[in-house]
This record gives sequence, structure tokens and C-alpha cells, in this order.
Amino acid sequence: MRSLILIWTCISVIVVVTPIVSSAEAKEQKVEKFGSGSCDIRAVLGYCYEYRGDAWSESEARSQCDGSPGGTYSTSSCPSENQVGRCSFYSAEKRNNELIYYYYSPTFDKKTAKWSCAGDFTAP
Repeated sequence: MRSLILIWTCISVIVVVTPIVSSAEAKEQKVEKFGSGSCDIRAVLGYCYEYRGDAWSESEARSQCDGSPGGTYSTSSCPSENQVGRCSFYSAEKRNNELIYYYYSPTFDKKTAKWSCAGDFTAP
């Protein structure tokens, strides 16, 4: 039974996780401008992320955020207060879609934020 639960958990993670490309692999596609809003899930998971790039539509970003646990969509950027790190990565499916994750204390410190980052990490 334990093996079945572990296999189901692994399958669930694979289905939910979007393929990513690190910023280093997509240097020419760097997206500087703020895109289609942000998704604040600090109350549940301790981070907030911004949708950047022309490939994000507001409806796509809002829909994606609504599927996040406790996600609150906003047309503004993530708050800066209590940030301990930032993680940038691109979707492998849409290279103009960049996600910027901001990690917050007390859930994260710089070490755990860096460990959680699947892309390029920077600390404030």
C-alpha cells in the first residue's frame, strides 16, 4: 500500500509541475516587463509569483492562480515586504512566459528559498 501511495504521489507531482527552462537556458528571451499580474499564496505556501511576458494573458494568469492552493490573483506585482529571495524561470512550452517566484519569511529563509528554486535564484 505504501508503494502505491508513493507512486500516486510521484504521478501527481509529474502531472502538476510545468516543464521549466532556467533563465540561463533562455538568456535571449529574458522578459523584463511586468506581465499579467501576480498570484499571492503566502498565507498557504509562503510565496508569491508574477506572470511576466507577452505570452501570458490576464485570463490565463487568473485561471492558473485560481488553481493554486489559496491563490489570490492581482493585477499588481508581488509585495516586497519580508522577501528573502527571488527565483526566475521560463516555461518550456512558451518561452515568452517567465515566472518570478518571491519567497517570504517566516516560511522561508535565504537557504530554503534557494533550495526551493528550480531556476535562477537571487537574494535581495
